[in-house]
Amino acid sequence: MVAACERFRTVEGRLPRTLAELVPRHLDSVPSPKLMLGSRFRYWPDDGGLLMYVRLPPFGRVSYNFATRRWSSLD
Repeated sequence: MVAACERFRTVEGRLPRTLAELVPRHLDSVPSPKLMLGSRFRYWPDDGGLLMYVRLPPFGRVSYNFATRRWSSLD
């Protein structure tokens, strides 16, 4: 997902406004996080861009900051 957003940024000069904007040029469809039952990606393009998913509900929120290009865990 991060790689698709970065490819989009390279081509368009900005991050996508929504993850759906990656389809079909950069992804066939917006996937669910692998092995994460019931989880989905959350995405905020503002303030440099943030991608998040929940690893183990209700805890384990993992995020990627496009401004710093770093992964972090929120809990």
